[in-house]
Amino acid sequence: MPMNQDYPTHVLAAVMSAEPSWEALIGGDLYDRGAVVEWVKGSLLTRFSRHLSAADYQTFLRDYQRRLFEILPDERPFFYPFKRLFIWARR
Repeated sequence: MPMNQDYPTHVLAAVMSAEPSWEALIGGDLYDRGAVVEWVKGSLLTRFSRHLSAADYQTFLRDYQRRLFEILPDERPFFYPFKRLFIWARR
């Protein structure tokens, strides 16, 4: 199971969702804490797209990408570590 809550992509989304300008539009119910942007658009950020208008979501994405790129190193190729939590059960 994915476990990236402490990675900058997820932390920044959580921080931004708690900011008054975005919280009012999103509803504040997304998080307790919190080529990367494209990946999270199909997973983490789908919650944001459901709560925002199309125009507000595009504004959010631009702000998110700008701020995320200030946090992430500009490495080429960029290695995006994707942590997992592996679970198994026995009977």
